[in-house]
Amino acid sequence: MGIRRSLLILVLLACAAPRAAAADGAQGQILVRGWCLPAGSVLGYNLYMSEHPSSDAAALIKQYDVSPALLSRIGFRKMNGSPIVGAGYLIRGLKPYRRYFFALSSIVQGAPPRESRLSPIFHMLSKVPN
Repeated sequence: MGIRRSLLILVLLACAAPRAAAADGAQGQILVRGWCLPAGSVLGYNLYMSEHPSSDAAALIKQYDVSPALLSRIGFRKMNGSPIVGAGYLIRGLKPYRRYFFALSSIVQGAPPRESRLSPIFHMLSKVPN
Protein backbone atom coordinates (compact mmCIF):
# COMPACT_ATOMS: atom_id res chain seq x y z
CA MET A 1 0.00 0.00 0.00
CA GLY A 2 2.85 2.41 0.83
CA ILE A 3 4.55 1.81 -2.53
CA ARG A 4 1.36 2.47 -4.51
CA ARG A 5 0.68 5.70 -2.61
CA SER A 6 4.28 6.84 -3.08
CA LEU A 7 4.17 6.02 -6.80
CA LEU A 8 0.93 7.96 -7.19
CA ILE A 9 2.55 11.01 -5.62
CA LEU A 10 5.57 10.52 -7.89
CA VAL A 11 3.37 10.40 -10.99
CA LEU A 12 1.53 13.55 -10.00
CA LEU A 13 4.80 15.42 -9.47
CA ALA A 14 6.43 14.06 -12.64
CA CYS A 15 3.84 15.12 -15.22
CA ALA A 16 5.52 18.30 -16.40
CA ALA A 17 4.92 19.80 -19.83
CA PRO A 18 7.55 18.97 -22.47
CA ARG A 19 10.20 21.57 -23.26
CA ALA A 20 11.83 22.51 -26.53
CA ALA A 21 14.36 20.07 -27.98
CA ALA A 22 17.83 20.12 -26.43
CA ALA A 23 20.99 21.09 -28.27
CA ASP A 24 22.63 18.37 -30.38
CA GLY A 25 24.54 15.87 -28.30
CA ALA A 26 22.79 16.70 -25.02
CA GLN A 27 21.67 13.68 -23.04
CA GLY A 28 18.71 13.50 -20.75
CA GLN A 29 18.34 11.86 -17.38
CA ILE A 30 15.61 10.89 -14.96
CA LEU A 31 15.84 10.56 -11.20
CA VAL A 32 13.17 7.99 -10.41
CA ARG A 33 12.13 8.05 -6.77
CA GLY A 34 9.11 7.87 -4.52
CA TRP A 35 9.30 4.50 -2.83
CA CYS A 36 10.08 3.74 0.79
CA LEU A 37 13.54 2.64 1.90
CA PRO A 38 13.72 -1.15 2.17
CA ALA A 39 12.65 -2.39 5.60
CA GLY A 40 11.55 -5.63 7.21
CA SER A 41 11.53 -8.44 4.66
CA VAL A 42 12.04 -6.09 1.67
CA LEU A 43 15.66 -6.31 0.48
CA GLY A 44 15.37 -3.71 -2.27
CA TYR A 45 13.66 -2.94 -5.58
CA ASN A 46 13.98 -3.62 -9.30
CA LEU A 47 13.15 -0.84 -11.74
CA TYR A 48 11.97 -1.58 -15.27
CA MET A 49 11.80 0.98 -18.09
CA SER A 50 10.32 1.21 -21.58
CA GLU A 51 10.21 3.89 -24.24
CA HIS A 52 7.20 2.28 -25.91
CA PRO A 53 5.32 -0.23 -23.75
CA SER A 54 2.94 -2.59 -25.51
CA SER A 55 -0.72 -1.61 -25.53
CA ASP A 56 -1.61 -4.51 -23.22
CA ALA A 57 1.27 -3.92 -20.75
CA ALA A 58 -0.89 -2.47 -17.97
CA ALA A 59 -3.31 -5.40 -18.07
CA LEU A 60 -0.58 -8.06 -18.25
CA ILE A 61 1.44 -6.83 -15.28
CA LYS A 62 -1.64 -7.12 -13.08
CA GLN A 63 -2.10 -10.78 -14.04
CA TYR A 64 1.36 -12.34 -14.10
CA ASP A 65 4.52 -12.59 -12.01
CA VAL A 66 7.69 -10.93 -13.31
CA SER A 67 9.50 -13.07 -15.88
CA PRO A 68 11.88 -12.39 -18.78
CA ALA A 69 9.16 -13.51 -21.20
CA LEU A 70 6.63 -11.06 -19.76
CA LEU A 71 9.10 -8.18 -19.74
CA SER A 72 10.06 -8.81 -23.35
CA ARG A 73 6.40 -9.08 -24.38
CA ILE A 74 5.45 -5.75 -22.81
CA GLY A 75 8.62 -3.92 -23.93
CA PHE A 76 10.30 -3.30 -20.54
CA ARG A 77 13.92 -3.88 -19.50
CA LYS A 78 15.49 -4.02 -16.06
CA MET A 79 17.56 -0.90 -15.29
CA ASN A 80 19.48 -1.98 -12.19
CA GLY A 81 22.08 -4.73 -11.87
CA SER A 82 21.45 -5.37 -8.18
CA PRO A 83 18.47 -4.49 -5.97
CA ILE A 84 18.01 -0.75 -5.40
CA VAL A 85 18.41 -0.05 -1.69
CA GLY A 86 18.15 3.75 -1.77
CA ALA A 87 15.16 6.04 -2.14
CA GLY A 88 15.84 6.78 -5.82
CA TYR A 89 17.64 5.66 -8.97
CA LEU A 90 19.29 7.93 -11.56
CA ILE A 91 19.14 6.89 -15.20
CA ARG A 92 21.48 8.76 -17.56
CA GLY A 93 22.05 8.72 -21.31
CA LEU A 94 18.41 9.15 -22.28
CA LYS A 95 16.94 11.14 -25.11
CA PRO A 96 16.13 14.59 -23.67
CA TYR A 97 12.54 15.69 -23.08
CA ARG A 98 11.07 12.27 -23.85
CA ARG A 99 8.48 10.39 -21.86
CA TYR A 100 9.70 7.09 -20.41
CA PHE A 101 7.53 4.45 -18.75
CA PHE A 102 8.43 2.60 -15.55
CA ALA A 103 7.31 -0.26 -13.33
CA LEU A 104 8.77 -1.23 -9.97
CA SER A 105 8.96 -4.53 -8.09
CA SER A 106 10.21 -5.33 -4.62
CA ILE A 107 12.67 -8.07 -3.72
CA VAL A 108 11.54 -9.97 -0.62
CA GLN A 109 13.65 -12.19 1.66
CA GLY A 110 13.43 -15.90 1.02
CA ALA A 111 15.47 -18.85 -0.14
CA PRO A 112 15.90 -17.72 -2.87
CA PRO A 113 14.69 -14.09 -2.60
CA ARG A 114 11.38 -13.52 -4.40
CA GLU A 115 10.33 -10.67 -6.68
CA SER A 116 6.87 -9.14 -6.28
CA ARG A 117 4.54 -8.42 -9.14
CA LEU A 118 5.17 -5.17 -10.96
CA SER A 119 3.66 -1.90 -9.78
CA PRO A 120 1.23 -0.02 -11.99
CA ILE A 121 3.03 1.65 -14.89
CA PHE A 122 4.00 5.28 -14.35
CA HIS A 123 5.81 7.73 -16.61
CA MET A 124 8.32 10.54 -16.31
CA LEU A 125 9.91 13.08 -18.63
CA SER A 126 13.69 13.05 -19.12
CA LYS A 127 15.50 16.33 -18.60
CA VAL A 128 18.93 17.71 -19.41
CA PRO A 129 20.93 18.22 -16.20
CA ASN A 130 21.86 21.80 -15.32
